[in-house]
Amino acid sequence: MGHGAWDEGDEGDKGDEGDEGKIVKINAQCPMPNAQCPMPNN
Repeated sequence: MGHGAWDEGDEGDKGDEGDEGKIVKINAQCPMPNAQCPMPNN
C-alpha cells in the first residue's frame, strides 16, 4: 500500500535516483527482491 507514497516522495524528489534509493533501503532490511519484500512504513 505504501508503494504510491514511496513513488511520489522519493522519486518526486530524486527522480530516477528515488527508484534506486527505495530498492536499496528495502533490500538492506530484507534479503528478498523488493517485489516480494514488505515495504517499511517510512
